[in-house]
Amino acid sequence: MRNPQIPRGEGKALKKIITSDSLKSKREINFSIPREEVEEARKKVIADYRRRTRIPGFRPGKAPVEVIKLRFKDEIEEDTRDLAIRKAINRELEERGLEPVSTIRITEEKPGEDGSLYVTAEFEVMPYFDFPPLPTIKVEKRIRKVSEADVREELERIRKRAATHEEVDRPSDEGDFIFVEMEERDEKGKLLRKEQGYLVLNYNEMDSKLYEAFFGREKGDKVTITRKVPDEKGNEREVKLIYRIKAIKEEKLPELDDNLARLLGFKGLSELKEHVRKELEARSKQDSESEFEWNIIREIYERINFELPEAMVEAEIKNLKETLDPALLERLPDAEAELRKIAEDHVKRRIIITRFAEREKIEVSDEELREEVEKRAREYKMSAEAYWNYLKKKGDLEYLRQVLAGRKAMDLLKERVKMEVIFE
Repeated sequence: MRNPQIPRGEGKALKKIITSDSLKSKREINFSIPREEVEEARKKVIADYRRRTRIPGFRPGKAPVEVIKLRFKDEIEEDTRDLAIRKAINRELEERGLEPVSTIRITEEKPGEDGSLYVTAEFEVMPYFDFPPLPTIKVEKRIRKVSEADVREELERIRKRAATHEEVDRPSDEGDFIFVEMEERDEKGKLLRKEQGYLVLNYNEMDSKLYEAFFGREKGDKVTITRKVPDEKGNEREVKLIYRIKAIKEEKLPELDDNLARLLGFKGLSELKEHVRKELEARSKQDSESEFEWNIIREIYERINFELPEAMVEAEIKNLKETLDPALLERLPDAEAELRKIAEDHVKRRIIITRFAEREKIEVSDEELREEVEKRAREYKMSAEAYWNYLKKKGDLEYLRQVLAGRKAMDLLKERVKMEVIFE
């Protein structure tokens, strides 16, 4: 049985009725298509076949209907069902106020004795729900004061970023930068890859065996490490990593003084410290707001506990894989589980924000949309008109409108809940 390609989310949603099934994302609907509609679809399909089919002995579009029906009997029946179902299901979704977020799957087609058609369809929707009384929801907002120790730590990071690396004639030691050329060879000695780069000798961050192999080494030394790695079939194979030390460099930190500050574009050390403090305070405020928002989402979800549409979760996992640094994913002990958890949290937030914006009838005016476009255009150093046309061409203007509506919805949620401020 072929599934008609039914668009997702088509049809204007009518009033949402909250029922016992509203918290579920998986939906199944049963409906019938009257014989008259099936016949109307059949006529359109036959006319389409007649118009675009070439049959020997007849001019294009002039073959008798009976010839078309006889030659393409099976195809006509299948296309008739597809067309009739596509039209009927959009009507059913609109009447029921449902907007699928997944592909609609037709699980049953049963012809009636009178020529009608009985259909069962499955799909997922964003759950519908009532919000709990928001003023009764107590949500913590932690505000962390920036300390002198925080400022000192950030200044040390600035020193490290401004550090130079000087080659030294001695055995390697903790913190050294070791410049190496590396060859990877298989069991037979065949070269698999060759590259060069730096290894930072750091006991807390390096593999213990690798650290031991490079600690106390000198320029010109060769270090060979044997490892087992999976091959294309999943079987383990042994490879040799052959490192040749080309240089050992020691990190030289600059003094934390006016000279360093001026090198970074400040008048002196005092101005650099003040800049660092303001940056840390802005970052702390942003982190506090972000944590507060996520706490709100979690508190609301715990009280509603709706079902997450699997299609939305899978789409978000795919998006995370495309946007996150692959090296970061490799370092996670169970990347798939971590990504799923993050994706589920993102989907919870999107559904709660969307439903709250609908409940509060939050809208974004054209003027508000244009102001946001102008703001982003300045950030990208583009003219507002050019950036507007760019978004319009990509079809992203309405998406940006939704983002702004979500932002307004979250701001309103923050006003409605009972905030408990905790100073740290």
